[in-house]
Amino acid sequence: MKKFTIVALLVSSQLQAQVAVNQHPDITSLFATDAVELSQINFNSEIKPTGGNQVWNFQGFTTLGFNDTAYYLSPSLFNTGKLAKGANLAIFDNNSPISALSYYSVDNSQQKFLGFSDDDSIYTELETPFLVNKFPLNYNDEFGDMSAFTIVSPFGSIKTEIESFSKVDSWGEIQTLLGKLPCLKVKSSTTLQGSLFGIPFFNATYNDYKWISPGYDYDIFRYSVGESEVNNEISNDTFAIILTDQLILRTTNLTKEKINIQVLPNPASDKIVINIPDLPSGKKVKVEIYDDKAAIIYSQEVTSQNTEINVSNWARGNYMISIRKDNLAWGLQKLILN
Repeated sequence: MKKFTIVALLVSSQLQAQVAVNQHPDITSLFATDAVELSQINFNSEIKPTGGNQVWNFQGFTTLGFNDTAYYLSPSLFNTGKLAKGANLAIFDNNSPISALSYYSVDNSQQKFLGFSDDDSIYTELETPFLVNKFPLNYNDEFGDMSAFTIVSPFGSIKTEIESFSKVDSWGEIQTLLGKLPCLKVKSSTTLQGSLFGIPFFNATYNDYKWISPGYDYDIFRYSVGESEVNNEISNDTFAIILTDQLILRTTNLTKEKINIQVLPNPASDKIVINIPDLPSGKKVKVEIYDDKAAIIYSQEVTSQNTEINVSNWARGNYMISIRKDNLAWGLQKLILN
């Protein structure tokens, strides 16, 4: 499927807005990405570290010029979308390890993978919906799932089992072409095992490291490592992509903005005031504060734009303030106590 075909569909169709990954993106959102030169990345110091108060600086990395675009689309645009029962989101992304076109069911708490299509002519359905994301994410969250699907090949039907486990293992700030952003890092490990006539045929393992920031509906940065074995032949694949732009073709009335947070003073020593300027009167949000060891040291539902907290007895150091609404909007803010 060519990108110009997708663009033509976008221009000629009236699309309905749906919820999707991270917050509430517009169903006609485009996310421009570029591949990163892997030799510039130190895996042990820049990708692997976990915990709180991390700093990731990918701003000065050289890109490879493999500009690509991911699309959030309506399933009704595609022939196979009619077969994806329960789907309210289609994602076209050439960086997907399984297929460029995939279908999802999304509600206010989770995103489930339903099936995929290589060329919009044959739809491959998962036996059970496969959980790939939950909303909203918080530091130290864990989630996983398993399912299976069958691939029809010239050699016969290949039964493929799929299993994944994800953990939000870090919080901190990421520096990219988009500027310095508060973010969470999610590590996801996915395994696929295929058999032909009941005989093991291949297996593959993918480790994805994804940096997610409020206000953006696509990974700010992603580093992926994959290893596959087919008939005892092992191959490896590693790549990284960086978000270079987030484009909106059409706006909707859905809330997809991040929650703006102001903390005064910051750095602080005795008391802080958390200000949420856009919080409507009477609306409720959840405020949580984490230390750099993942412990929640403050948790409260508030309805006021200003919340005062006494921090005089807290250990000096760095903390993360997380604020969430029930409509998936969220915000992160680093707090420094000295």
